[in-house]
Amino acid sequence: MGCKAGKWVGFWAMTLLHDLYEQQGQSPWVDNLRRGYITHGTLAQMRDDGIRGVTSNPTIFEKAIANGTDYDEQFRSLVHSHSVEDAYWELVVQDVNDACVIMRPTYDESDGNDGFVSLEVSPALALDEKGTTESARELHTRLGQPNLMVKIPATRQCIPSIRQMIAE
Repeated sequence: MGCKAGKWVGFWAMTLLHDLYEQQGQSPWVDNLRRGYITHGTLAQMRDDGIRGVTSNPTIFEKAIANGTDYDEQFRSLVHSHSVEDAYWELVVQDVNDACVIMRPTYDESDGNDGFVSLEVSPALALDEKGTTESARELHTRLGQPNLMVKIPATRQCIPSIRQMIAE
């Protein structure tokens, strides 16, 4: 919906997405965060056209990193002083932070009901309650954005982490 040959179709999206929210109370999200959307103004345009949140996850970032050159220079620079996993997180944190800034007006206008950008803790932590809780806290601290939504795997082991993070 809304994307044609890699370009956002603003007129139709604006009308339909705003109507969807205003008439039906639905908050449409885009599930494809990539750096080009941030640097070229595409995400800001999507927000203006009615997108009310952004999803990211490791699969989305893997595709964005592998299928373009937007990350190449930064990644090459990072792998000299970071592990590959740490370099990945540097790329991801930068994009999610920038997306949070772009979506912040929606968050503020909706009194915190919309305008979120989601970021998943490492899937490798799906069976590790303590590691998941620590990772979620670290992401919240590191980004410091009120409209960051950290996703935690809904495994039996992580249910206590979900409860703890909601409480915090």
